[in-house]
Amino acid sequence: MYYVLLSGGSGKRLWPLSNDARPKQYLKLVNREINSMEHCSMLQRVWEQLESAGIDNDTIITAGTEQAELINSQVKNPKIAVEPMRRDTFGAVLLSCAYLHSKLNAGLDDYAVIMPVDPYTEGTYFETIKTLEAAMKASGAEVGLMGVVPTYPSVKYGYILPGDKKEGYREVNGFSEKPDEKKAEQLLKQGALWNCGVFCVQIGEILKRAES
Repeated sequence: MYYVLLSGGSGKRLWPLSNDARPKQYLKLVNREINSMEHCSMLQRVWEQLESAGIDNDTIITAGTEQAELINSQVKNPKIAVEPMRRDTFGAVLLSCAYLHSKLNAGLDDYAVIMPVDPYTEGTYFETIKTLEAAMKASGAEVGLMGVVPTYPSVKYGYILPGDKKEGYREVNGFSEKPDEKKAEQLLKQGALWNCGVFCVQIGEILKRAES
């Protein structure tokens, strides 16, 4: 299985501290997981967690041309799928799968986990991510998602409505995209999960969709 960090965002939510030239994921604003007294960037923290999980060698970073130098300055020998221009998420996923297949010789039957570059999580997050391939094979699904148990009725996240529980995974009944607080409270009572933007796909299926 392969792993993709989507790192092409502009990071303007922290403007003027972050901007197109230096998006938030490259600013040294967070604490390292191991040494919490030392600051690092979101990218550096995530990469160290990938190393601890033993999956850094199978991970690529997808980002714009203007960010490649920043990535190389913060991560040792990264594999970067460079976006010639900023597009939507599917464009980034398609480029990532094409890079994995053509540059890293990933098979069409291999799986790729797509995830954001900026989660502030514990290392166990990546241990869960490593189980997605088994869930995909067991379920036969085209897309596998990872949800997070909500801690409050947030209006900033999308929600996954889980269905029947199977061996090692749950089916999905539906989605609710950034509901109001009243709706979010109802979703929590139904056992809904936050959609954290992590999903698993088969490389060949993504490339096939681009041909149609």
